[in-house]
Amino acid sequence: MDDADLSGSPIIFLIVGGVLLALFIYLFQSSRKSMDRAAAPRRSVAYECVATPLGKADAELRGKFPSLAALASEDGVELVRFGLFNWGELALAQEQIAEPIAVRFGAGSEVLSAELGETIKADIALPEPPTVDGGTVTFPRFAIPARGTVIFNIIVRGKGRPEAVAGTIEGSGPIRRLG
Repeated sequence: MDDADLSGSPIIFLIVGGVLLALFIYLFQSSRKSMDRAAAPRRSVAYECVATPLGKADAELRGKFPSLAALASEDGVELVRFGLFNWGELALAQEQIAEPIAVRFGAGSEVLSAELGETIKADIALPEPPTVDGGTVTFPRFAIPARGTVIFNIIVRGKGRPEAVAGTIEGSGPIRRLG
C-alpha cells in the first residue's frame, strides 16, 4: 500500500495558512491591548458638560436641581450637568489638584447656582460649596477615587456651554474634555 504524499496538497496549505492567520490575529490583538494599557495614564481627570434649556428639561432632570424652586424667572435659563471623571487607575487626592477646577461660561452669562449633584463610584463630601463669581464656577479641591465620577448641577442664565474650563492635576497636566 502506497502512502499518499500530502506535502503538496492544497488542503495542507489551507490548514497551515489558517493556523498562521489565527496566530497572527491573536498576537496583533494582544499586543494592541498591552499598548493601550501602557499609553493610558495612571491618573487622569477629564470633564464633560451637557446643557439643557429649562423649557426643554423633563421632570426627571428638573428634579436633580433643587435650587430651581428659588428661581424668580425661567427666561434664558439652562440646566448644566458638569461631570468630572477620574478614568485613571489611581485615586486623585485633593492635594494633587495643583490649580482648582473652574468653569467659565460665555460673556453675559450668570451662574445662578452650583452644587454637587451626584457621584458614581465616589463617596465624597465637598469641603466647601463651589464658589460662584458672575459667569464662573470654581470647585473646591476634593478627592476622586480611581474610576470615580462627580457630577455638578449648575444653573446658568445665558449660554450654558462653557467658554473655558481650567484646572491642573499634578503629574497629569490640565484637565481635558472627555473623548
